[in-house]
Amino acid sequence: MYFSSLQALCLIFVLAGLLNTFNILYYSSAEYDPERGLSVENLSRVIEMVQYSAVCLSREWVVCADCENERTWWDNMFTREFYGTADDGEGGTVTLIDRTTCMPAQGKEGMVNYGTMLLLIVCMGLFSWYLNKREVRFDEDNTTASDYSIVVRNPPEDAVDPDEWRDFFDTFADKGVTLVTVALDNEPLIQKLVARRRDIKLLLHKLPPKLTLDFDDEEGTEKIILDCMAKRIAADNSWFITKIFAGIKSFSISFLGYQDGYFQSEEKIWNRIKNTNDEIRELQQREYNAASVFVTFETEQGQRTALEAMNFSKAEVFLNNSNMRVDQSALFKGRVLECHEAPEPNAVLATMAITLGLCLLSALILFRSRLTLSTMAFSIILSTFNSIIPVLVRMMVNYEKHYNEGSRQASIYIKITGWLMPLLFPGEFYVNYAHLLQVFRWVNTAVITRLITPFLATLGGRSKDLPLLRYLDPFVILDRHYFAPRAKSDEELYFCFRGGWYNLSERFTDFTKVLLLCTFYSAFMPMIWWLGAAILFFQCKRFAVFSLWLLRSKVPLSWFGATHNLRLDGQVSIAQVLEKGTLSRTCLGIISSGYAYAQSPYTNLCSCNADEPETEVCDGLTTQREFSDVLLLNNTVLSEVLAVDEASYFCNQDNVAFPPTPQNQSYSNQWMTDSQELLCRIYGITCIVLVCAYGFFILGGRLALFIKCEFLDYACLSFHTTALTSLLH
Repeated sequence: MYFSSLQALCLIFVLAGLLNTFNILYYSSAEYDPERGLSVENLSRVIEMVQYSAVCLSREWVVCADCENERTWWDNMFTREFYGTADDGEGGTVTLIDRTTCMPAQGKEGMVNYGTMLLLIVCMGLFSWYLNKREVRFDEDNTTASDYSIVVRNPPEDAVDPDEWRDFFDTFADKGVTLVTVALDNEPLIQKLVARRRDIKLLLHKLPPKLTLDFDDEEGTEKIILDCMAKRIAADNSWFITKIFAGIKSFSISFLGYQDGYFQSEEKIWNRIKNTNDEIRELQQREYNAASVFVTFETEQGQRTALEAMNFSKAEVFLNNSNMRVDQSALFKGRVLECHEAPEPNAVLATMAITLGLCLLSALILFRSRLTLSTMAFSIILSTFNSIIPVLVRMMVNYEKHYNEGSRQASIYIKITGWLMPLLFPGEFYVNYAHLLQVFRWVNTAVITRLITPFLATLGGRSKDLPLLRYLDPFVILDRHYFAPRAKSDEELYFCFRGGWYNLSERFTDFTKVLLLCTFYSAFMPMIWWLGAAILFFQCKRFAVFSLWLLRSKVPLSWFGATHNLRLDGQVSIAQVLEKGTLSRTCLGIISSGYAYAQSPYTNLCSCNADEPETEVCDGLTTQREFSDVLLLNNTVLSEVLAVDEASYFCNQDNVAFPPTPQNQSYSNQWMTDSQELLCRIYGITCIVLVCAYGFFILGGRLALFIKCEFLDYACLSFHTTALTSLLH
């Protein structure tokens, strides 16, 4: 399903690219930008259109009436060379602005993008319908234990006898109950057992290979450990540089929250194991209450009958009130039970405040670096955040409670992806408990980049810059090329060549990031549809082609690291993950395009018009148009500047409210052409319709369903496991 989803979206992008052929040819032509435009007839250079967008290189100097009071709009690394001051010849100072002459937001080009977005909405709707059908078929073809089981979330604390639970649920099943598991509230004991196993693994890694230890015999084991430690210290002739690299790696692993034994002696680890053993013995003597109960029926019908009989609302469960409208035999010891279909038996939600804080920190750093450093430094910082944040997110998810692996992967996916979507589409807050925010990579890669003005400078970056940080993995390089040749045992050598994983959350993060990038920048970069299709095609074919080559070769799979382990984490519902995002991202793309056209041409200049009294700020402006010794904000001095006859004054084109319509202009603050006003009016009305339709049909319908299941009845049996996950399409 993952690969078929890639193929489907790739086909949609190809259709969008074909529809945008007119815009691609126009923006890459001399008609739009004489300074760099290609002649449409010159097909030998058509490949250069890949780097072309609405970024304009044709510029002209213009006298600005009041721009000296607004110089902060040009005081950044991208636009300092476009703001200058000179002597007006009358003892005063005049401000000159180097503005673009291209007009990207016109009717024909905008309507092509508008048609593309409508096509995208239709295709994404069909795509969601297709995924729904595939999900149902996939679920029916894969029968698991959860199809026969239910879980009780609120059992009486003293109900720890499986027999009484079996007798209770036998009344709902014709063929009886197969298995009952009572989960106890013994988390401290489980944590100590896990800590003991982890320390044993660390200890064995430091001891010689193939050494057999009986950890129940503490005296004999301690003697062997001390002897091995003495021999290791005596024979430790490791290079000093090796110890430095190993120490750095060990510190990094420990800092990220993983236990590492490089800095710990064998004796210290063994003493910790003995202390843990004592704590485990003490915890085993305690009595624990029932936390949840898992019941497996002989047939699916037995499960459904039990769920229907205990069809209580969340309010009734919370108040323990049966309301005298149900058969009292459905109550367990007078308790209203909260029953759900049992999740798959491998499991895990997140600290959203921390994730939001990371987003805000990233936004601040990216904002400062983009406006004060360079495009390359900005790109490096952006890629660094995109690489580090997933690691931190996984650490946070480890502290969350998830009942299945699908929920865990979805939580990782949501956090890595972006946090702005819930602010625009609050329905996300109800998605599958864990899906409260969608957090990181959309914000870094698209949203922050778009919101930091002037965003078009990013599109005009150097075409030879490559995303090298995306493909560098320093720890893997150190493991395979430095530590592997110096491994002391086969086990340690194999550990250096261990493979990575293709986590489904990571794959769908890349998937949806491409979707958001294409919709976000399509207005002024129509070629991005073809680039997006190429990226999705590469993602789809990369694993298939390489896996086929590996199967026919005799090369050990472990040599190739992450390429061989496709960890799709089968418990994740692919349809549920994608449905939540496709249509909403497309709607966001339409809104973004509307604002892009409304703010065009991003010069923050309006023409002076003597016939309009509201432009009296231009009165008394110098008529001189030839200036010498023009001082720019970057401290460069131009010996001579020739300005055009038409003067201008400052008008804030960035202050566009919702919806992005021509009404955002004041009478004296007109920058839109007639064609642009018509285009923005169409986009503004469409944005209102989309927001209202989304709020009424999606949020309203799901909210009504939520209220019904929470307070009225629980007829939607799997609402909390199915309906909520599809709350946002």
